[in-house]
Amino acid sequence: MIRKISKKFVQNFFNISLYSIRVWPNIYDDKNVDYKALRGDWENVGNAIRRECRNFKAKH
Repeated sequence: MIRKISKKFVQNFFNISLYSIRVWPNIYDDKNVDYKALRGDWENVGNAIRRECRNFKAKH
């Protein structure tokens, strides 16, 4: 089985630049971002515990 690839497909395929699609943030230098993310995570944990304690008290 022979498959033929069109010339237009090949031209467009090589015009795609895969390296410029995504710009990655610098995650190694900014400790403040890490602090805020970790604080937010623990705040969510605390809120979930408080909510479940209130639900437990209301049921019992």
